Amino acid sequence: MSRVKILSVKQNRIICRVKSKNSKLLIPFCLSIIIAFVVMFSFGGVDVQSVGGRMGYVFDPVNSLYNDNGSIVFTSAGYYVSKEKLDFVIPMLGASMTIDESGTIDIVVGNSIMVKAIESGVVEDIGISLNGIKYIKIRHSKDIVSEIQNVDIVGVNVGASVKKGLDIATSKENTHIFVKIFDCEKQVKNIKIIESKIIWEK
Repeated sequence: MSRVKILSVKQNRIICRVKSKNSKLLIPFCLSIIIAFVVMFSFGGVDVQSVGGRMGYVFDPVNSLYNDNGSIVFTSAGYYVSKEKLDFVIPMLGASMTIDESGTIDIVVGNSIMVKAIESGVVEDIGISLNGIKYIKIRHSKDIVSEIQNVDIVGVNVGASVKKGLDIATSKENTHIFVKIFDCEKQVKNIKIIESKIIWEK
C-alpha cells in the first residue's frame, strides 16, 4: 500500500462586493435639498446669511428673548407698565453726582466705567446729538422714557429689552454721564436721590 505525503493545503476564496444603490442616491438627494433651500430664499429676497443670522439669534440662549422682563408685557398695541411700579436706580455705583434745576442728574465717572439701565424697559433710540454727545433712550412705560447721555461704547441695540441693573454701555473715567427722565415728553424736574434710588413725585 502506497502512502501520499501532503505538503501544503491552500484555500482560495472569491469575494464579490456589490455596491449599494442607496449610497449613489444619497449624495444627489442632499445636493438637491441644499439647492432648493438656496433658490427658495433667493427668490424671496432674503439671502442665506441673513436667515442663518436670524436663526442664530433666536436660538442663542443668552439673547434678550429668553430674559424675564418682569412687569413688561408685550402686546400688539405695545408695552405698558404702571408708573407706580417703576423703581429707578442710579446707573453707576460709587460715583459723585449732582442734580440741576432742570432735573438732569450729572454723574462724575470714577473707577467703575460700566453704565447700567436705571429700570427695565425697551431701548427706543441710540444716537449722537448735534453737539456730538452719544445717548441711549429707554422706554419704561407708555409715558416714561429715560435718557442716558455721554456714554462711550454702547452694548445694546434698538428694540432690545433690558432689565434694571443690566450693563448697557461704558463710559470714560473722569467724564460726566447725564441722566434725564421724561414723563409725556416733558423732563421730570422734582428728582431726588435717596441712597441708590431716583425718586420723584409722580
